[in-house]
Amino acid sequence: MTQEEIEQLDVIKKERWDRYSEITSAREYGREEGDFQRLSQIVVNLSMNGFEVNAIADLVEEPLHAVKKILGCE
Repeated sequence: MTQEEIEQLDVIKKERWDRYSEITSAREYGREEGDFQRLSQIVVNLSMNGFEVNAIADLVEEPLHAVKKILGCE
């Protein structure tokens, strides 16, 4: 791999870790505060970033039917 390819891979990894951190923080906040609106925003953002519905449900630790309802898939 070239140095440029390695740097691009590092950027991609950082973006993924940033998303993971956002999800984890929001999940903790949402659980503590019962913040359904924040959870909905995260679900929609993940969907817009190309995540599959099943993956979103796993990431936010919500039932698949709840995620589908937020996204209007049900």
